[in-house]
Amino acid sequence: MTNVTFLAIFLMLITAFNCYGQIAIPSQVARPITPIIEKLPGELSRIRETVKTPVDTTLANASSLLDKASDPLYALPNAITIKQSNGTAALKEIKTPDGFLAIEKEWVLVAKEADIKALSDPDIQVVEKHYLQAIGQWMYTLRITANLEKLSAIRDSLPAELQQQLTRNYVYLSQTSNPVDTSRRQMDSALLLTSSSHSPSAELAKPDVKTCSLASRVGMIDTPIFESHEAFVHIDVTQKNFLSKPLTNNTVHGTAVAGILAQRLASNSLIFNASVFYERSQVSQGATLANLLEGLNYLAEQNVDAINMSLSGPENEVLRLALASIDKQGIQVIAAAGNNGPAAPAAYPAAYLSTIAVTAVDSEHQIYRWANQGSYIDFSAPGVSVETAHPTLRTSRESGTSMAAPIITAYYACALRHRAHRGEALTSLIEASIDMGEEGRDAVFGCGLLP
Repeated sequence: MTNVTFLAIFLMLITAFNCYGQIAIPSQVARPITPIIEKLPGELSRIRETVKTPVDTTLANASSLLDKASDPLYALPNAITIKQSNGTAALKEIKTPDGFLAIEKEWVLVAKEADIKALSDPDIQVVEKHYLQAIGQWMYTLRITANLEKLSAIRDSLPAELQQQLTRNYVYLSQTSNPVDTSRRQMDSALLLTSSSHSPSAELAKPDVKTCSLASRVGMIDTPIFESHEAFVHIDVTQKNFLSKPLTNNTVHGTAVAGILAQRLASNSLIFNASVFYERSQVSQGATLANLLEGLNYLAEQNVDAINMSLSGPENEVLRLALASIDKQGIQVIAAAGNNGPAAPAAYPAAYLSTIAVTAVDSEHQIYRWANQGSYIDFSAPGVSVETAHPTLRTSRESGTSMAAPIITAYYACALRHRAHRGEALTSLIEASIDMGEEGRDAVFGCGLLP
């Protein structure tokens, strides 16, 4: 690459990415439906660091931010015991000292095969082990019965690198509808499901005018998809289940997310779904960190253009490293920004540097009342009372940042097929977005709205 060409690329990126906070120039590029991987010039990795421009996260001050929350903030669901179909306990959730959900006494280690020897102790049992090709390491699910004092001593005895790679088996939750809004969500669904005008939906069965003209390869981490819905007649859906026990896994969430993708993907596009969620209640699904890692590994092996993650949970170094590894392979992760309210802390994986975070707006382009806000928000998209596919063979209306994320996933996958590399694809999304709220990128709408 000549110096003149490099300078031209640099100036183009500085101009186009002036709204960037967490969005960054990736290191790998688009592939047609049969994957072809091209490397970008190495200089772009340095440009990636240069063009990031953080957003001021102080929205006037803390009190004014809290004033935006007209109702009490979202409360993390209580820990519950998940039972198998025969009634026996399969998983027991607990609330950890940091306030998040995790599986009782279960931990996850991602390391080299020989590193497990460092955890040789009678209070530590290896429950499962899998080699994660996409990450190039082994994942061990551990059952640790040691008391907290001994566990702390064991962890402190590990090499510094392994300490970062040992973590609780946290639970991540789907991001559709705040529990406070459950009655409204059920009312919306009932109105649509009983309406004769919403029998197997012709408008969902056919790609609309916003559909991409080029077929894409898209991955998603979710519940199972009800493949028989007519919304999916023009695409191919491949699924793999990662639940090791026979747990109930409601198909509503995954079908809804896939339905939104299907509306915007071209004919012959491929959706690969890693089914990782177990049903916690009619409106809440949970996925363990271990299952998330397995699902991400599977999707990376399918050489998808992008991965949709309509879920959120705690910050976790193991998940961050896995997503960074996948990012280096040229696969963009798009994640729901979270439904914890405007004053809530950042939600993950959306807040990681390697992901695109998506928030939700309603039909009047007002921000979803429960959407997280912060400097990590990248784009906004429709996500309130959105009509999409439902396992009844009809349609329902769903709300949450879960429903907004697949819109941006579809936009990105399409842009990637039309551009030479990921930097140009992301630039095109920014240029196509409608500036909302404060001028330029902000902590509510991100770079803007893609309707």
